Amino acid sequence: MNEFENLHLNKHLCFALYTASHALVNTYSERLSEVGLNYEQYLVMVLLWQHQQLSPQQLAEKLHIDEIALRPIIKSLEFASLVTSERSNQNDRTVIISLTVQGAEIQHKTSQIQQKMACETGLTDLEHIELREKLDKLLDNFKTRIQRTDRWVKNLPADL
Repeated sequence: MNEFENLHLNKHLCFALYTASHALVNTYSERLSEVGLNYEQYLVMVLLWQHQQLSPQQLAEKLHIDEIALRPIIKSLEFASLVTSERSNQNDRTVIISLTVQGAEIQHKTSQIQQKMACETGLTDLEHIELREKLDKLLDNFKTRIQRTDRWVKNLPADL
């Protein structure tokens, strides 16, 4: 037995997640091109179909990305006339991203693409739910670990 067998690529959860995610996103991207979206744009649109309007901060938080990384995605959706970006009536400092009529119109076709993608995974409905729950747990575990580490680092003596 090899002392470093744990370093074999097929033993790495991160590699399995990376390759499966890459395959899924690439396949989604091919299908989404039918409605003029890339995968990142699709995620923003999914949130807007769900909530109708959100601030960039809310979108970034829900997508687990930095707001700066979100800006070009929003700009491209605005350019495609799928969303609008306007100052809030209640607070000048807050921008609100909303669906346009064109953005709402592609929801039906995009829903069909998502349903086809769910079938293409080869997973049953139950397997899909279980996998999603395990991935959510994995994400929560890392978030908790990062939060604990952040608190620990913030409490270190300044002279270290």
